[in-house]
Amino acid sequence: MQTANFRLRQVARKRKRRFSRKYFASVINIHESYADSLGQEVCLAISKALNLDIMRRAVTL
Repeated sequence: MQTANFRLRQVARKRKRRFSRKYFASVINIHESYADSLGQEVCLAISKALNLDIMRRAVTL
């Protein structure tokens, strides 16, 4: 039984298009721009935190 099903499955299957290429490309572009802006915000937050810490250490009362 299984060998008969295997023989029938050897016929090439047609690929189904889940998404259009334009849609997928736009999703990837949005993903990359979001990742870039998030990375810049994280770098800025870390930089500000480090600068405040350095300034606190420099000021002695």
